[in-house]
Amino acid sequence: MRKSFTPLACSLLIGISLTACSNENPQTTDTTFQLNSSILPTRAPQLNANGGGTFSKNDENTLFFQAPQGTLVKSFTYIYGKTYYWNELNLPSSHKELQVSGCYPTITTSTPTLFAWDVRNASVTADLLLAPPVSVTPNTTPDIRLQFNHAMHQLQVELKADGTTLQQAACSQAKLTCRNFLPIANVNLLQGAVISASGDKSSLQATGDKATFILPPQAVGNLQLQVQLSGREYTFDLATHQIAGSPITLLESGKSIKLTITVSKTSFSVTGQNIGAWESQGESNGSIIL
Repeated sequence: MRKSFTPLACSLLIGISLTACSNENPQTTDTTFQLNSSILPTRAPQLNANGGGTFSKNDENTLFFQAPQGTLVKSFTYIYGKTYYWNELNLPSSHKELQVSGCYPTITTSTPTLFAWDVRNASVTADLLLAPPVSVTPNTTPDIRLQFNHAMHQLQVELKADGTTLQQAACSQAKLTCRNFLPIANVNLLQGAVISASGDKSSLQATGDKATFILPPQAVGNLQLQVQLSGREYTFDLATHQIAGSPITLLESGKSIKLTITVSKTSFSVTGQNIGAWESQGESNGSIIL
């Protein structure tokens, strides 16, 4: 008898659906498992403007089957649209109960409890989705539901011309630089969590009146946003801005801060800081005078 599971997911819920069969049946019956997933707000998955959505056919997750004490038993690549069977996993029979966590995109590593995710790596998306572990009983659990969340932080920047002394088209030529951030998220894939940030202070650049920077969760420190426009340069220290009356001290995992900057020929100021779903951490405002 073969047992299969189908990962199902909702709100980056992955549900692994298992169908059991009777051992009294002389015929070999296959029990399948499949994932049906949706993603909480913030890739190749089908995401809405807030970062929520679902996985699609041929999308891939890595699942980490682990002993209750957190020791990796087996990692497994799940491809949406295919059918898999419990017996195919060849899990040790000694493990009656297991924990399962997941990630997107797929990751292969010999050190799943300390994996370095570098947001500067141009070969993959900077976004990383993690699902913390849930308990399962191999060959018995009918559904495994994994809740995927955005592991990084999203810093959004938007320039808005005042419309009187300056028109919005002028802002499209702006050069936006996020600098002095730690670029590496140290991730425990079995826990589905970011442990810390590390690496040399780094920068990311974008051109236009809007930009989104995906950063590891970390203390704000001396993180800065530099705006170059019309031959002039302006630098904003994120730590000097506030959200709901409180200073910004942390870039939180799964959250988004929006920095809205009003630009005129006489001023250049931050006018809004807002965090969204991703989950919103807040909005901060400012202004720039040209």
